[in-house]
Amino acid sequence: MADARVRGRDVLGRRAAAQRPARAHVPGDRPDRRRAGAGRRPGRGPDPGRGRRPALLPPQQVGARRAAAAPGAGRRARPALVRGRLRRLLPGAFDAGLQARVVHAGQAVAEEPSAVARRHPVLVAAGLYVADDATLDWLQAYAAAGGHLVLGPRTAYADHEARARRDVQPARLAEAAGAWYDEFSNLDGDLPVRAAEGSPLTPPESAGAGAGHVAGGWAGTRWVDGLQAEGADVLATYQHPHFGRFAAVTTRAHGAGRVTCVGTLPNPAFGEALFRWLTPGPGPWHPAPAGVTSTGATARDGRRVRFLHNWSWEETAVPVPVAVRDVLDGSEHAAGTELRLGPWDVRVLAEA
Repeated sequence: MADARVRGRDVLGRRAAAQRPARAHVPGDRPDRRRAGAGRRPGRGPDPGRGRRPALLPPQQVGARRAAAAPGAGRRARPALVRGRLRRLLPGAFDAGLQARVVHAGQAVAEEPSAVARRHPVLVAAGLYVADDATLDWLQAYAAAGGHLVLGPRTAYADHEARARRDVQPARLAEAAGAWYDEFSNLDGDLPVRAAEGSPLTPPESAGAGAGHVAGGWAGTRWVDGLQAEGADVLATYQHPHFGRFAAVTTRAHGAGRVTCVGTLPNPAFGEALFRWLTPGPGPWHPAPAGVTSTGATARDGRRVRFLHNWSWEETAVPVPVAVRDVLDGSEHAAGTELRLGPWDVRVLAEA
């Protein structure tokens, strides 16, 4: 089994904060030192195109990127990501062939939750560590309005003054999520993850059968929130003698939408699998061939523009789902034909 040691000491119980029974601290544990580095920040950035994209919310801001999901299968998702743990989540969205948008929390909560849910069917709060009550209530309303809210590690842990909340974690969202935690740990190595029985998550073909296999397979990295399902479905678990008692990913319907909790920072293979599940219908240009990314945008005149990039040394062909004109050389390509891309080639296409 891959070595997933806990850095320093093991897991901290949060008996007072969570107001639930918790295991005693591991001998020699130092809660004061453990809390010191609990919350870190992450990134941001816009995305102009429309389509099935996730949005991400950052730790202290709301961000958008890779995203989500089941509710709203007929809509094109624009995943949103929250700043905080973006560097660990964004590669998963990219590898899944998705466009993502990072939005500041203040931008998101300034709009009606239902409006954001229509535009971004998936919203990922990657590590929204510091958040006030109004922001957390808005996130719950977003899910109730039909959005798929994805909560990453440490989201909702502290209030607007960065004080650890006494609520059951994730604060103000645990009931909607159908999952909670009062133990957490950092990691020195990758922690193997596997799909739970009946889970819609699809394991990578390269994953080995051994219980401790990680290379090419799923793994959690750096951090673990010990998720306990209480009404939620468990999608993935850890392969470990201690952490195996916790869920790695849970999901639960809430109102017209859904809340999914991810208790660790996924490695690229695990992140890609998550985003493929979150956005099952990303649009007619997906899936693209291996090594090819397909992104779209809306020009000022209202036309849709498609960008194809071949990130490999091999020539490849991309099926064309709609009639397009190559903006660079003027050639036209009918729907149903194939467009050749050379090594490291780029095509800019105007859709008819």
